Amino acid sequence: MLTTDEGAEAYGPPLISLTTEGDVGPDSQLDLGRFPMPIDGAIGYSRSFEIPAPTQLSDLVDAVLVQHGLPSHEGAPDAYDGQTPSPTRASVALEATLPVACGALVAEEADER
Repeated sequence: MLTTDEGAEAYGPPLISLTTEGDVGPDSQLDLGRFPMPIDGAIGYSRSFEIPAPTQLSDLVDAVLVQHGLPSHEGAPDAYDGQTPSPTRASVALEATLPVACGALVAEEADER
């Protein structure tokens, strides 16, 4: 298991939080109620927003998107139960902050409508 602290050594601190509403700055990284939730095992996300200061567009070159949140699989011998606190913030369950997927960001031209 890779923890958020261990992963951050490789991918750096958060610059943007892909929330569904409100603030998208790094301070929203643990506002778990505002992140997209899976429906039938799939997560979709579409939202337009201004890049929050002090992050600049150039900061996102070579950046990665990291998805956090390992669901508990009831009955699995290593199932998480929400009782172990995250080292990132003790009031949040460990499984909510575990990095589970990562991918490189790729720049595209904006669609001018």
